[in-house]
Amino acid sequence: MPSSERNILIKTLMLFDLLAMVLSFAIATIVAHHQINTVSFQEFLAMRVTVQNFALFLGLLLGWHFIFVLLGVYRSSRLTSQRRRIIDEIKATFSGSLVLFAIAVLFRIVLVTPIFLAVFLTASSAIIVLSRVILGYVLKLLRINGRNLRHILIVGTNLQAVQFAQKIEKNKELGYRLIGFVDNKWQGIGEFQTTGYDPITDLDNLANFLSHNIVDEVVICLPMKVYSRKAPKIISVCQEQGIIVRSLLDVFIPELTESKIEQLENESVFTIYPGKMDGFPVLMKRALDFSISLILIIILSPLFIITALLIKLTSPGPVFFIQ
Repeated sequence: MPSSERNILIKTLMLFDLLAMVLSFAIATIVAHHQINTVSFQEFLAMRVTVQNFALFLGLLLGWHFIFVLLGVYRSSRLTSQRRRIIDEIKATFSGSLVLFAIAVLFRIVLVTPIFLAVFLTASSAIIVLSRVILGYVLKLLRINGRNLRHILIVGTNLQAVQFAQKIEKNKELGYRLIGFVDNKWQGIGEFQTTGYDPITDLDNLANFLSHNIVDEVVICLPMKVYSRKAPKIISVCQEQGIIVRSLLDVFIPELTESKIEQLENESVFTIYPGKMDGFPVLMKRALDFSISLILIIILSPLFIITALLIKLTSPGPVFFIQ
C-alpha cells in the first residue's frame, strides 16, 4: 500500500477510535442516568454541559488517542495473531478506562460510577474489537487481490531466507510483495541461485538501495556470526528511514528500538519497530503496564489465594516453582 493510502487508513482508524470512545461514553451515560434518576434525562445532560466538563472530555479524548498510539494499536501487525491483536486492543481500552477513572476521582465526577466504568469498558472494547475484526477480513480480501501490499526485502541468502520467502509468497493474505534478496558473495551463493532467486544488491550497498527504492520492511536472515557484525548497522539504517525490521534471530539493540515477537506459521519472527522510544513515552508505557498489572493482581487475588491453598493441600513442596 502506498504511504499516502496507509496514512489515510491510519487517520481514519484514529478518528473512528475517538468516535467509538464518544459512543461508549454516551451509552454509559444513559445507563448511569437510571441510577441518578432524580431529574429528567434532558436536565441530567444539561447540568453537565459546562466549560469544565467540556475541557475534561477533551482531555479524555486526547488521553484516549495518546494511549492507543503509545500501545502500538496503529502499527503494522500482519504477522500478529488475531488473538494477540484483540488482547492489545482490550489493553488499550482498559487503559483508556483507567484514565477516565483517574479523571473522575480527581475532579469528583459523580456520573462515573462503577457501573458507568463497566459499561464504558465493555462497549468500547466491543466496538473496537469488532471493527478491527471486520477491517482485518476486508484487508485480507484486498491483499489476496493484489491491493494493500507491503514491499519486503530479505537480507541473507541461506536456506532459512529462502524458506521465509516461500512462506510469505504462499500466504498471500499477509499482503507482502517480495522485492528480492541482499547478500555478499559466499560459498553457498550458487546453491541459492538454483532456487530461482538472485541477490539484487550486496550488504555494502544496502543503505543506498533503501534510500532509492520503496521498502516497507527488511527481514534479516543472516547466520549468527555475520549477524553480530552486520545487524546493528542494518537496524540503524532502517531506523533512520522508518523501515520495520524483522529478524529470525532473537538478537537486537534495546536502546534503539521497541520490539515484539510475532509468528509466521510455526516460526518466531522478532519484529523491531522504527523510532527510538525513551523519555516520557517509555515512562508512560511502563506506568500503564504497572497500573494494569497491579489492578489485575488485586482483582484476581482471591483466585490466586484459593489456587495456592489448593496446591498446598493437594501436593508436596512449595507453591511457587523456582527454576
